[in-house]
Amino acid sequence: MCEMKEKDILKLKSDLEKRKKELEEKIKKLESPVDFGDDVEGNEDFSEEADEAEEYGVNVATADFYKKELEGIVEDLEKIEKGEYGECDSCGCDNCH
Repeated sequence: MCEMKEKDILKLKSDLEKRKKELEEKIKKLESPVDFGDDVEGNEDFSEEADEAEEYGVNVATADFYKKELEGIVEDLEKIEKGEYGECDSCGCDNCH
């Protein structure tokens, strides 16, 4: 496997930074507090609250998914900064796989 050219690494870094920002914004939006119950007072049908609770559960799961992707992006950006991107994590070579 050949070394990545500097221009390719710079493009990758730019793409990763853009995706990192997108994910951070999505996570922030998904983790914003949900207001349960204020809009159904006196109503015996709690379907709206159930819908809100379900939506919150989906938001939490989606945010967790995005956080995992974000962790990988942060690791890759750190490797790029250290000049280690593209090296094998096991042995440090750049051509064992």
